[in-house]
Amino acid sequence: MSDITALDADTLRAFPLPCLSEEGDKEDRGRALVVGGSAEVPGAALLAGIAALRAGAGKLQIVTDAAVATAIGIAVPEARVIAGSPIPHVRDAQSVTLGCGMDHGPALDRMLAELLDC
Repeated sequence: MSDITALDADTLRAFPLPCLSEEGDKEDRGRALVVGGSAEVPGAALLAGIAALRAGAGKLQIVTDAAVATAIGIAVPEARVIAGSPIPHVRDAQSVTLGCGMDHGPALDRMLAELLDC
């Protein structure tokens, strides 16, 4: 396991957002995957997804609780919203945001273990 690095202003400056060509399209901007939200806190996945788009992601996928997937899809029509396992989508993503608004417990622990094996 690697050492933990504090996410502060100096660290962020060391990893600036990429400069993209004006002629490029959404494929050139990469695919962001947000895994989060729950029936109780659906806005967490929504906010993380919007942040990914604002940061420059070309495509956005949000994996969330089935109970709120339709509502999130309506709120962020440019996203592909998936109610199910994130595992099949991880390898296609250039960035993964995980855990925003998710319920703690055995189900989350199992999913984290599976994701770390990807």
